[in-house]
Amino acid sequence: MSSSRRVGYLFALWVGVATLLTGPLALINPLFIGWLQDRQDVADKLRITPEELNRVNGAIVRDIFTDGPFDVTWSTGEVVLEGDEVSHMHDVSRLVRILVVVDAVALGFAAWGGRLLRRDPKRLGQMLILGSGGMGALVLGLGLFAAVAWSTAFTLFHQVFFPPGTWSFPPDSTLIQLYPPEFWFEAAMTAAVVVLATAALLSAAGWNRIREADAPPRT
Repeated sequence: MSSSRRVGYLFALWVGVATLLTGPLALINPLFIGWLQDRQDVADKLRITPEELNRVNGAIVRDIFTDGPFDVTWSTGEVVLEGDEVSHMHDVSRLVRILVVVDAVALGFAAWGGRLLRRDPKRLGQMLILGSGGMGALVLGLGLFAAVAWSTAFTLFHQVFFPPGTWSFPPDSTLIQLYPPEFWFEAAMTAAVVVLATAALLSAAGWNRIREADAPPRT
């Protein structure tokens, strides 16, 4: 395989990884989380104010990205999360921080590969479509599976990424009340839509590159 083809396929790989991770990671923010919680009336069910819920969300999100202590308290002074809940959130933090690093590497290598391919716009366009479009097709398939078999998909995800026995909590646990099953379903579907939109935009950009390369020279 020539070095040009190798660069092209590596570029497609990293574009695919960035397509998968960048948008969903950006959704891990208090505004999006709070919006989903509002849809599930989380504040009312916990009998707290929206302002307090926003404060708790902000502290938890900060701890996710920094592997903080997850020791945020309610206005009463009681800690929000305890014991196994805190342990699981540290596992979540570890996964998210790994994905952030992988995404940063993917974006860096995709930019580097795009720079190397800039003199071959047709191959650049083809690899953009291969990487982003391929990832979009994969996520579309996974999203359809999750939509019709959510419980199975949710369980499989946790079995793959978290140690056994560390991620299942009773319905009355604070963690489940903060982030009920319906919250995670809507979060997953939104993340899938974001990935598909990113894939569509990058594929369109790739198609434009191919068209420009194939266009006859102006006279």
